[in-house]
Amino acid sequence: MHGLGQTPMDAVILAAGRGRRLRPLTDTRPKALLPLGEQTVLDRLCTQVAPHVGRIVIITNHLGDQIEDHVGGAIGDTPVLFVEQPARRGTADALAQVAEVVTDPFILLNGDMVVEPAFVESLVEGTGWSLCAMEVDDPERYGVVDVNQNGNLAGIIEKPADPPSALVNLGGYRFDTTVFSYLEQVTESSRGELELTDIFAHALADGRPIVVERYTGFWSDIGTPPGYLATTAGLLSQRDESVIHPSASVDSSVQITGRVVIGPRARIGPTTYIRGPAVIGAGVHLGHAVEVKASIIMADTAVPHLSYVGDSIIGSGVNLGAGTVVANLRHDGGRVPIGEGDDRMLTERRKLGAIIGDGVKTGVNASIMPGTRIGPDQSIPPGEVVKGDLMASGATD
Repeated sequence: MHGLGQTPMDAVILAAGRGRRLRPLTDTRPKALLPLGEQTVLDRLCTQVAPHVGRIVIITNHLGDQIEDHVGGAIGDTPVLFVEQPARRGTADALAQVAEVVTDPFILLNGDMVVEPAFVESLVEGTGWSLCAMEVDDPERYGVVDVNQNGNLAGIIEKPADPPSALVNLGGYRFDTTVFSYLEQVTESSRGELELTDIFAHALADGRPIVVERYTGFWSDIGTPPGYLATTAGLLSQRDESVIHPSASVDSSVQITGRVVIGPRARIGPTTYIRGPAVIGAGVHLGHAVEVKASIIMADTAVPHLSYVGDSIIGSGVNLGAGTVVANLRHDGGRVPIGEGDDRMLTERRKLGAIIGDGVKTGVNASIMPGTRIGPDQSIPPGEVVKGDLMASGATD
């Protein structure tokens, strides 16, 4: 079913971002291509969108060639067009790149969000301009949606100390091509970017009605390591059972609790213990006396023996030497921070392990402390205690 209106519409997906808060994982892959169970984040979104539109337009920049190679020219029968944003100057600038491309009307979606099909359907079935919003317990962390007496948009307030409502902007929109006439009125925000939400203030000043579509299903974004882990856990909690690919090899001595996804060609065991929610990628080897708890382990990584990995995200092609321990709990029980200096983020999690980039290798008996980030291809000597950041310089752009 292509489109629910008279003319099949376009879907524009914003996938140009650097994903800086997800480093070092995004040093080597676009944020939209992070794995999420059996699919990537972008795979999931495109699959939900494709039945309802005539074309998918993906805006790329950071490692955009990976996105093009991964997605290809079509999702099923729905063609895919790629448009590059030459410089990452913000979401309004990204929208400007498709001004001569899209048809009228079209939907616009953030490429790093995880939703249910009803999210896309509410936008496709709407009329005029609209945006999706939902009520959350902590609206002050988001762009808060203020509504007027008709229930339409009255304004969007970014991270207010005293939110006028519990409704927050979810990053899904329906526009017609009149939206492009407002782009020249957008000015740089305090972050030095041209923000898409600035368009709404100018449109409202012109008296344009903007419908607020209230969404109540699953929604999450993967913008931070805790968010990525929480999103994965939320999706796995909806499953009735674990999923083990037919080509995976799981020894009879392996113990699995909770919901787990084990990818193709993975080799698990003997005496491995996996505590879900956990995702074990394609070609991963978890061996003797290895315990993995609530973690994401990406393709072709090896944890062969006598190791513990807790509440962590481990990239592709990693090798953890025998006895490597990735700790996930501070002795004082406090919240775990990630990063150092300007990059430092104090998370809400008491249990959070490491974020390890692609190609990292550890020597035997290495100890990796909670909240540690290790950049791609780093080598950790035997017996080393690692904490804080071990990241290549100059990769924060």
